[in-house]
Amino acid sequence: MNIIKPVYAQTSDIDSQVTGFFAYSNVGDLVSTLVTTAIVVGALATLIYLIIGGINWITSAGDTQKVESAQKHLTNALIGLVILVAAYAIFTVVKAFLGIGDEI
Repeated sequence: MNIIKPVYAQTSDIDSQVTGFFAYSNVGDLVSTLVTTAIVVGALATLIYLIIGGINWITSAGDTQKVESAQKHLTNALIGLVILVAAYAIFTVVKAFLGIGDEI
């Protein structure tokens, strides 16, 4: 007479499709992705700002006040581009120093 029946629930080998809630294995990869995304968004904003400044300059029709405003737009966009390039360079050096990843 067998009173204890075998339990198969604990010996079942079911692979879960969910590997983890968080897609990144460490914080460095998350920060790398966030900074890269911020740099791309900043570059797109700079491009749009340059285009708007150029259109304003073209459509100024010789009005000195509008030309100066367009030049300020272009100057600010170029300053932003320099800041983005510097941020990219600093970020690349920090990533290499910390060994976070090979690519940006």
